[in-house]
Amino acid sequence: MPTSVASGSPVGGVHCAYDLDPKLALSGVARALWGGMIGPSLMRIGTSRERMVSAAGSASFPVHGIAMAGVTEASKDYAFVRERPQRSQVLACVRGSGEVLVGGRWTPCLPGTVYVTPHEVPHAYRSTGRAGWRIAWVSYARPVVRAAAPVLIASDGEPLVAAIEGLVAESRGADDAVILRSWTELLHAQVLRILRLSAGSSRLWPIWRACDDDPGRAWTLGELAAIGGVSAEHLRRLCQHELGRSPMRHLAYLRVRAACTMLALEEVDVASLAARMGYASPFAFSAAFKRIAGVPPTAYRTLLRAGKAPPL
Repeated sequence: MPTSVASGSPVGGVHCAYDLDPKLALSGVARALWGGMIGPSLMRIGTSRERMVSAAGSASFPVHGIAMAGVTEASKDYAFVRERPQRSQVLACVRGSGEVLVGGRWTPCLPGTVYVTPHEVPHAYRSTGRAGWRIAWVSYARPVVRAAAPVLIASDGEPLVAAIEGLVAESRGADDAVILRSWTELLHAQVLRILRLSAGSSRLWPIWRACDDDPGRAWTLGELAAIGGVSAEHLRRLCQHELGRSPMRHLAYLRVRAACTMLALEEVDVASLAARMGYASPFAFSAAFKRIAGVPPTAYRTLLRAGKAPPL
């Protein structure tokens, strides 16, 4: 008997399922976990009801690199596996029970826990409750998860669900761009809160949180190092190891990312934005912005309005 595989609609609320020949096999993780019951390009088993929003539904998604967000009502036989994911993902259990793959073992994923998965590392999850499993998730086109492997952390998923449900309702209703941006900002803020928890003992998170809170401040390397409780040289090594760039380069990235958010939410001119981001002149700000975002601020705003802004 073929296995039933479900897929969803970008605007959500639609349930559809089709059959898949179980003779089709996915190598590696999928074969080990499900005995080859999944096809090489189809990694979902069971049925589900999806409520989702993609970048097409919110022009602000690309500002933060969000690819999709949704809430899944999964059947008791639901399972999902990605052997080499091209996206980072945060998945919160809202109701029911499931299991997630952590360190090669199935680990219970219950309400109050969140599964955080990085780019390029295999991950899998499945429903185990008789009444099904409700999960909320956000996937990112850029590597926002710094963990080397999937982790399961304790965190309340309800705020994440509320932001996603708000996005879905607005995209299916009034579809007001300003309201959609606000929901997107709230959603991204909730994800960042979860990612700070998943960072564990990393000394860098308090530093970048301080920079996010006050991007226009004239931060020095010594001040950043003091927040992390390390020397300036050790901070350089940590940043190079975890981020692949220097502390001041990452500060510039955070400033440009904050500027992108302001361009999406406000009618602000480049000179005012430069001052708010701590740059001495609009020229210096525009040069830094183009180096990181690939285009000047005014061009980025045009791309945002067209829903074509590149993710940072």
